[in-house]
Amino acid sequence: MHRYSLFKIIIIALFVSSCNNTFEPLQEDHPYAFSMYGYLNVHADTQFVRIMPILNTILPESSDSPGYNAFLTRLHNQESLEMNPIKSGFGSNFAYWNVQSTKPIFPNETYRINVDDSSGRSASVTIKMPNSLPVPTLEDYNFSDESGLVTGTFSDTLVSAGMLYEYVLRGDNSGQTFTVFISDMDDGLISNGTYRFRFRNFGRLPRDISIIRREFHVITAAESYPDLKGLTPDEMTIPTTINNVDNGTGFVAGIARQIIKINPN
Repeated sequence: MHRYSLFKIIIIALFVSSCNNTFEPLQEDHPYAFSMYGYLNVHADTQFVRIMPILNTILPESSDSPGYNAFLTRLHNQESLEMNPIKSGFGSNFAYWNVQSTKPIFPNETYRINVDDSSGRSASVTIKMPNSLPVPTLEDYNFSDESGLVTGTFSDTLVSAGMLYEYVLRGDNSGQTFTVFISDMDDGLISNGTYRFRFRNFGRLPRDISIIRREFHVITAAESYPDLKGLTPDEMTIPTTINNVDNGTGFVAGIARQIIKINPN
């Protein structure tokens, strides 16, 4: 799943759809208890998933606790642990909660996240993990035009490849940083379990910037990963389109992500 905020995507899509359609709230007897978005990554040391109860308002009010418990279970041996809630606020009155785990996630296994609250509402999601992803090889990086060659091998499904840049605007003393991800999926050569991405990003970046972080990301997923190509923002908000949460909405993916960090010049 892409390395964008899924919460922001959904909020933007809701506002886009409100321009074209009459807003119709969920009925009182709708079957959805929680929304869940995020991914488990076999190569990460910490896993994050955003879980929110389905409310009567778009923006969740700030609270001292998430109001639910979330458990991560490795189905191979039924080993289960409670995921730790982490609060993230925006504005003065609103906040959402992520849950996290530092337990290792094993490749080619299946996990389940269960969430429930004191009123008896519950939801769950089952996640199939891909195989491990070998570390890519970076060749011929040129800082003057932000070009290079990345090659490697993979199994499962290759779902994303590209460069993440973090930068500041020259002459701006505010300290504000910006992040952009430039995808190379449409320009690469992918066949028979190998890939080759020759990229040149100078003309795809804003002018007059100072780059403080460069990372090339390669991500694979199991076959259950959804094909999002061709979907409009409206279609992405329909629960049945990309939903894999039982008794809820959203999508939690199993991925393998490798990152090549490239030092700024």
